[in-house]
Parts: sequence; structure tokens; C-alpha cells
Amino acid sequence: MQREVERIGGETPCFSRRGAPVIRELLHSDGTVTMVPDATDQRNAAPGDGKPADTPMAHCTRIEPHQISEIIGASSEKDILWLDIEQPTEDDLTLLREEFHLHLLAIEDIRTRNQRPKVDDYGTFVHVVIYAAERAQPTGMAVEEIDLFYNDHFLIAVHAAPIPALEEAVDRWRRNTEIIENGIGALIYAVLDTVVDSYFPVLDGIEDEIERSEERIFAQRRNAGYHNETVEGLFALRRELLLLRRVIAPARDVMGTLARRALAHTHADVLPYMQDVYDHVVRTLDTVDTYRDLLTGAMDASLSVTSNRLNQVMKTMTAGSIILMADALIAGIYGMNFKDIPELSWQYGYFYALALMAGVTAILAYCFRRAWWL
Repeated sequence: MQREVERIGGETPCFSRRGAPVIRELLHSDGTVTMVPDATDQRNAAPGDGKPADTPMAHCTRIEPHQISEIIGASSEKDILWLDIEQPTEDDLTLLREEFHLHLLAIEDIRTRNQRPKVDDYGTFVHVVIYAAERAQPTGMAVEEIDLFYNDHFLIAVHAAPIPALEEAVDRWRRNTEIIENGIGALIYAVLDTVVDSYFPVLDGIEDEIERSEERIFAQRRNAGYHNETVEGLFALRRELLLLRRVIAPARDVMGTLARRALAHTHADVLPYMQDVYDHVVRTLDTVDTYRDLLTGAMDASLSVTSNRLNQVMKTMTAGSIILMADALIAGIYGMNFKDIPELSWQYGYFYALALMAGVTAILAYCFRRAWWL
């Protein structure tokens, strides 16, 4: 597999090297380690392309893997190393332990997945656990843990599956030149903001599903299979909301810590931007709670509609039973073994009994219809 190292910023030519060890898969599809400095590259937009001229944007160049140690040990905070590892192996963890000097507890957190969103300050670096969310049919919603490690010289993202939000985060960072000079804080903000923004499309999809479920609940259908499918869909949405809340609720505390307390290796000028991410998390959490209430209401409505339909069925069956009982009463009277029943020897007695049954049936049916039992 080809291993490459990429640098963002400056005008150094891009180059790569085959056979660099340890790193299995990195951020880009071709496998890269990305260095992110706070410098910007002034690029003039072409006339007529709809973009303002002289728009600053970070510039990407590649570096060789052996330069990682030089960047980490540099005294200047100008260059920042981005390292993205997907499905880390033991060799990857060894690299993180020996090259980046990550704490044993941080390495253990990587090995043990499904960590609770949190932020740990180890002094020499900060560890942030956050979850990205994605929803696709028919598999439903999936969340993926991201372990972020950063200090003044590097940002490491470790995850078990591809996360499109990370690629978008780099693009946002390159274009957000207003805070790009804040060093690692600008990159952390870009990553966290992109991950949190990924919650909104998921919530929009859940809202659409809730609306469709409500429409199906009140549809004039009495098919048991159709009703069961609707109920199963409601419970599936409920599970998705519970899963999403389990990752967003603690993420609110994480963003609150990053926004209100200047941790090590985070520029104070970035705190207002972290506050913006915190506000987004609070808004998503409020939305989740709102949708949970809507879903609870939809489930209650489904039970109420089912109960009402069951009551209607019972009323109809009761009315029919009473009508049949009245007809059976007439038939039973004329079926008794008595000799002195006038209608038994009457020429039109049979037709009289049928007419009597029909009349009683019509009267009872009219009465039940007036009472909305039929």
C-alpha cells in the first residue's frame, strides 16, 4: 500500500514515498498525513468564477514520513501535523505511543471502543472523544466514535470506519481563514463543528419518518399487517433517537468544557468559536427531545386509534349478535312442540314468521345505526 504524507501551507513542491511503515489508512483516499500550518496562501480567483479576488486559502504540499519527528519536536507552532488513522492496528498504536508519547490510558481508550464522549487533559496533549452520525436506508442510523488527540504540533484522529465529515472538516479549515492563525484550535474547531453539523441531516431524516408515520396512523386502513409495520417503524425511530441522545447529551458537556475553559494547547481566541459549536450541540439536543415528544405522541395516537377501531369492531359484533338473537327468539318460539300454536296450521304462517324476523331485524338495525353502533 502506498503511504504518503501531506503538508498544508507554503509553496513547497508535493512529493510522496512508497513503503513508509506503520500507517495503514489516513485521511485522504490515497492515504496521507496532513500538516496544517497557520500560514495562508493568497490565491487570485479567475475572473467570472463568482469568487472574490485575493481569497486566502491554505495550500497543501506533501512531506516525507520521516519528517514527522521533526515537526513534533519543533519549537515553533507554525506547522501542525494531521494524522488520521482508520482501523488502527497494534503497529499504529505503537507509533502513537512511541512517536507521539500518548498516555497508556489514552491508548487503552483506543483499544476499548464505545467510549463515552469526554475531554481529558493529559498536560502534554488533550484527548477528545466525539461521535459522528450518519443515517442511510435501509440500515438506519449509525454512529462512529472518533478519538481526537492534539497539542500545539499535531492532531490525531482515530476511528474504525470511514467518516466523510473529516474530509469536509479539512476543506472547512482551509477556507476559514479568519481564525486560521489560531493554530491547532482552528483545526479542532473545524473538525468538531463539522461532526456536530452532521447531526442535523440525521434529525431531518428522522423528522420526515415521524411525519410519514403519523400519516399512516390516521390513514383509513384496517389491515393488521399495515398497522404492525407502522408500530415497528415507530419503535425503530425511538431506538435511533435514544442512540443519538446517548452520544449528544455527553457531547454537550464536552463542548461546554472546550468553550468555557481554556485547555492546554488551545488558543483563547478560539473559545468563542467553541461556544458556537456548543450552541449547535444544545440545539440538536433540544431537537432530539422535541422529536422524542412527537414520537411519544405518535405512539400514543397509534394506540388510541387501534383502541378506537377495536371498540368499533366490538360494537358492530354486539349489534349483529343482538339482531341474530331476536331472530333466533322468533324461530325458537315457533319451533316449540306445542299443538295449539295458531300459526302452525295457517297457510301463510311460514311467510309470516319470515316477515316478522325481517321486521325485527330492520327495527334493531335502525336503532343501532342511530346509536352509531353500525
